[in-house]
Amino acid sequence: MTDSERTALRVLLDLEWKASRRAYEDAGAPFGSGRGLDLWIAFDQKTTAN
Repeated sequence: MTDSERTALRVLLDLEWKASRRAYEDAGAPFGSGRGLDLWIAFDQKTTAN
């Protein structure tokens, strides 16, 4: 893997992480702060706080 490919992958992962975090916040952070975002991602955003 070249340096430019590594950089592109890092940028892509960063953008995906920010999009997931934004979606979690837009949903009202149903699991609160801290590890709540981990649950949101682990269950593919199909979970609710209820």
